[in-house]
Amino acid sequence: MSVKNGLLTLPEDGDLLRIPGFCPDGIPAGEGCPIIRTLLHEWPLSRVELAAFPELPGTPRRIVKTQLALASAEGDFYRFAGPLFREIRGDLRIPELLGRESAGDSEWLILSHEPGEKEDWSGLSPDGIRARVRRIGEVLQMPILKEAPVFTDWSALERFAADLCADVPALLSGGMKNPERIPDWAAGNGGICWESPCGLLHGDLKADNLLTSEGGTVLLDWQRPMRAPLPLEAELSVLLERGLPEPGSPAPADRPFAALACFSLSHWYAWAWRTCLPWPFVLGQAVKYAEAGLAMIME
Repeated sequence: MSVKNGLLTLPEDGDLLRIPGFCPDGIPAGEGCPIIRTLLHEWPLSRVELAAFPELPGTPRRIVKTQLALASAEGDFYRFAGPLFREIRGDLRIPELLGRESAGDSEWLILSHEPGEKEDWSGLSPDGIRARVRRIGEVLQMPILKEAPVFTDWSALERFAADLCADVPALLSGGMKNPERIPDWAAGNGGICWESPCGLLHGDLKADNLLTSEGGTVLLDWQRPMRAPLPLEAELSVLLERGLPEPGSPAPADRPFAALACFSLSHWYAWAWRTCLPWPFVLGQAVKYAEAGLAMIME
């Protein structure tokens, strides 16, 4: 595993075969084992490849996923929640964690894979997106998932304020004015967000991360699960799916949670900039979303 220009390069086939859980039963863990690899997704914090064994019909395929930062909760989440999802009635599932290994500041995850098509939310209104997210969220609030590992715990406004206070120096260095107003807002008018119940959120719930298969819906990409006020998931999903509203467009129906969704994305980019991606673009994204959230609460 190495990093070039901030992007991951995956381990060689021989490295993969040495990761516990990668080789199906009956396949020798040797350098000559045939593997076909197809890139599925890449962005600076992760890269996903599908690894298949073409000469062994019926052999389960594996998704090879690498992460740039070990702080992601994804590996721990799959290890904890995977077995539990198999016990939950219904058609919502997550991939099975087959193997994992750390390498420096990175981690390799070997996940199960099944054929399917990504969901299409292009025809959904914002209210339609919120309704879809609420249906998924009902499963995530089941008591057996209460102790699932998370990337961010915003179950109390004090924890949210502490996280955002840690981001203030980065936002200031990015040219933002008055980012300290964000945690101040949380302790004041933003407190209405924490009057809602808190629970487990996916944190990156959008159509691209939902796979429709014969057995139902597979929910992918658990890099940043969070414990936070439940309405945040819906507003964050609308933001991820549609982008920021155009200037002058109607105000979001639930302004506090829309602002909180902007601050959530700002926190994610600021964390990435501080820890593993010190690029001007990444810091710029943190500032952009923080400023958008502040604009909502200052209007």
